[in-house]
Amino acid sequence: MSSTPVFPPEIEETIIDVFADNEDHSSLKTCSLVCQAYLPICRKRLFASVVLNDDLLPGVPGLNTAVLERLLSARPEIADYVRKLKFNIRVEDLTNPTIQESLMRLSRLESLTIHHRNRPRLDWSNNSIRPALLHLLHLPTLTHFKISYVDNFVVSDLAPCVNLKHLEIGHHTSAADTASFPETQPARSVRLHELTAGVAAPTAILELCNARRSDGQPVVDFKSLSKITVMVEKPLEGEVAQELFRHCEKLTDVNVFFFDPIDVRPSLVTILRPSMLTLKHITVNIHVNDNYEDPLFGMPAEFEDMHAENIIESITIKVLVQMDVRCSAGDAWGKLDEVLTKSGWSALKRVSLAIEVACYSRVPGDNELEAALRKLPETQFRRLSASESVAFDFNIISTLV
Repeated sequence: MSSTPVFPPEIEETIIDVFADNEDHSSLKTCSLVCQAYLPICRKRLFASVVLNDDLLPGVPGLNTAVLERLLSARPEIADYVRKLKFNIRVEDLTNPTIQESLMRLSRLESLTIHHRNRPRLDWSNNSIRPALLHLLHLPTLTHFKISYVDNFVVSDLAPCVNLKHLEIGHHTSAADTASFPETQPARSVRLHELTAGVAAPTAILELCNARRSDGQPVVDFKSLSKITVMVEKPLEGEVAQELFRHCEKLTDVNVFFFDPIDVRPSLVTILRPSMLTLKHITVNIHVNDNYEDPLFGMPAEFEDMHAENIIESITIKVLVQMDVRCSAGDAWGKLDEVLTKSGWSALKRVSLAIEVACYSRVPGDNELEAALRKLPETQFRRLSASESVAFDFNIISTLV
């Protein structure tokens, strides 16, 4: 292997970045053999993101835990290149006496994802690799953390994560009712910029809102939070979302998923009301999974309640329609057009409506409902389509399932 590069360093980096775009990294691996100087540059890209034990991510190069152990044992310096780790914890990892040593080598992580797809779900508060998981979570370089399909997450474990900015409490994650704090605590609480709450995680989110450090300060301070994504399927999740919004003072962006809106209480406007004077961008996702005549589930009335006092600049509504259900293409859409063109939306600049039609036919466009939905701008959204002050984006997406 030669040790003398041919090109200036900035040109080399640009060339190697092109090779790094190749999903299987074969070109990047070959490039690492060109000369000794290329090796650290290529390693930086090859090992920046590591996916462990996850065969459900097509196109993403992955490793299993045993391969990672052998790699770090032979080349421990590679641990310094890992910035992002997605770790699907397998049952056998919990009985592996050496996996902790390998995980402890990682010291510069910026993003960590932990999930456990086996049953019973991983008990975060009581498992054999908990010390290694806490080591990764408490790295001072960590800014992004996601956890899903895990039971008994200990919210107080977040207390040392003072540089954490993005937190995702993913699907089917519960919280423990116990707390454990280090003897020396940081001077301030965790100050998040973005939070995502998944389906079936209301107890974890509620604990996140209420958890206090031993000095009385909140474990997580939501005052600087600017963006929230919440997924609401059951009434309890709506109530917890409302409690979460009560803790926010600077929230500007919200993304809400309703999987069965007819059963959700409280309503959207009630959930958002504590942040109505700071919100600028609202995205509402609606999944139409049953035969309801109103595909918007009363959302026009919700927006009508918002229009008096707000600084909202953009509203995005995404509707997923299953083709085996009955969905109206009539006046419910026109009511939304009427509400969003009334006075009271002084800051509104853009309205986006995207309708995804899940088709079971081999010819997705050959459907009367889809054809009627495509005509909505002319039949039901005449005001928004003609507006000079508000840009109106309309899109129909056909998905063959």
